[in-house]
Amino acid sequence: MDSSDRAFIENCILKHLDNEEISDFYFATGGMPAMRQKNEIYFIGERKIINEDIENFLNQQNINVKNIPFDFGITYNGKRFRCNLDKRWQGWDLTIRVLPSKIKTLDELLLPKYLYNVMENKHGFILVCGPTGSGKSTTLASLINYVNEKYSRKIVILEDPIEYIITEKNSIICQREIEPGGSFFLGLRFAMRQRPDIIVVGEIRDHETALVALQSAETGHLVLSTLHTYSVEQTLTRFVDMFPDEAKSDIRSSLSATLKAVIVQRLIRGKNQQIKPAYEICFVTRPISQAIRAGKFQQIKNLMIHSEGSIPFEESLKKLIEGGHISYEEAEKYLDDKTVL
Repeated sequence: MDSSDRAFIENCILKHLDNEEISDFYFATGGMPAMRQKNEIYFIGERKIINEDIENFLNQQNINVKNIPFDFGITYNGKRFRCNLDKRWQGWDLTIRVLPSKIKTLDELLLPKYLYNVMENKHGFILVCGPTGSGKSTTLASLINYVNEKYSRKIVILEDPIEYIITEKNSIICQREIEPGGSFFLGLRFAMRQRPDIIVVGEIRDHETALVALQSAETGHLVLSTLHTYSVEQTLTRFVDMFPDEAKSDIRSSLSATLKAVIVQRLIRGKNQQIKPAYEICFVTRPISQAIRAGKFQQIKNLMIHSEGSIPFEESLKKLIEGGHISYEEAEKYLDDKTVL
């Protein structure tokens, strides 16, 4: 393999790195290199990927692979990337997510600016949810940067891997990367001893992490985290179902007392291939808190209608349709009940 081949993946990335519309690069053994632009896949490069291409790239970045699948972050040519390495039957499978270098405001993300209000809480629990690639990390970074610019706080951020690099302004920012195969649970327990005001947990994956996150919110911290869920109701159900049956009543009680807001977002292809966010926002009021305590999650969507600032997902879709941003047909793809539109 000649010297140019040793930099094959690097060259594929460099050719397109200035294109702000590219969100991902794909390099899989036996396939053509590809990129995702405006949610469409385009093939790039002159030949198919071989195992050595991916191994050379990992060596160039000083990445020591321990377990598969393997998540890691890199800073490359002034940009930040989130990477995942896995295997398919032909060999290695490398996905590289391009992270914007600038942390955008909620206005720039086309999300309601009043979401910043949740960061005025001195303690409590905030969940930012959505499927993979829906912008959860970007929204979290925007919320944290708002506090960083406005207040003097100590903010501990636990990630797997670190995505956005947040520059300290008025707050102390402690960004920590969970070791591959490591636990958010242990990182969260150690963070509790470091006198933080705000704790950000990259993802709640198990009931141990969920429990310590709740306990942290109960003991005077503002805790933010994410779940891979599609609605407020599913978020609450998923969270409580992490626990054994005998513990669920206590968890619902703790959740009803600490939860401040649930933000669920989806990215939808709009007209002219523009990607637009649709969202479901639930600010926890007394009636919603009582429904959570009683386990009546199916009632929450109706209660949100009477909660100032809360927006059901269908209402967000309607606004996108009425604003001419997306078509009715596109909106239907994201609904189980088509009649709500």
